[in-house]
Amino acid sequence: MGAPGPPGLQGVQGAFGVPGENGNPGTHGTPGVPGAAGPPGLNGGRGEPGPPGLNGDSGLQGPPGPPGPSGPPGATGEQGLPGIPGEAGAPGPRGSIGMPNLVASKTLSVPKNPVVVKESVAFTAVRTSDLKGHSGRGSSKDVTYDMAITNIGGYFDHTTGRFTCGVNGTYFFIFHIVHNRDTQVILVKNNDRQVSVHGDAGNNTRESYSNSVVLQLVVGDQVWLKLGGAHHLSSTTERLTSFSGFLLFAEQGTL
Repeated sequence: MGAPGPPGLQGVQGAFGVPGENGNPGTHGTPGVPGAAGPPGLNGGRGEPGPPGLNGDSGLQGPPGPPGPSGPPGATGEQGLPGIPGEAGAPGPRGSIGMPNLVASKTLSVPKNPVVVKESVAFTAVRTSDLKGHSGRGSSKDVTYDMAITNIGGYFDHTTGRFTCGVNGTYFFIFHIVHNRDTQVILVKNNDRQVSVHGDAGNNTRESYSNSVVLQLVVGDQVWLKLGGAHHLSSTTERLTSFSGFLLFAEQGTL
């Protein structure tokens, strides 16, 4: 075989080949060094209000605060209801004898100069048990009482049954009597008859009697009820028998 000949001329470049398949991914490289912090950014705009939060638990009660200054007086309220009348007081001492009644025989009239006095006078007394009179029609018996419901001024003594005038003036008296048989009761002023009642319950049924009078009195005058002799009057805890009186108007000086 002979010796190789000289290299031939370079041929024309061939066409590109078909691309090969992708190779397998490479491994991650080493992390880079963190960069330096950038400058602060500008403040952002005001955000929208958030939704209301839930109510928290109630806190513990704090200690009482110091008292505040007194406020101004309030307006005057309406007048209250009258109170319950108090118990009757002990009878007062008997007053001195007054001037003679110069108008006892005259017709009663309204005084020319009536005056209003601060002291009021009124009473009501009741019996809660029967009262028997003395035997015989020529005698009488003072009507007494078990209690005084009202005794304004203290001029009535229920233990003796007598009203003693302590203020010159004109008075009104009224009495109610109950009995189931013959009865007679007389209202007297200084033991002089003024008015009376006389009834006869012949059918033994309980009957009621009453009478009243207006009298002019001076200090020391006395007014009371007398039960006629051989007569009786009835009363029970229902207080069927009563005696009342009050001052209509006072007068200046003595009559």
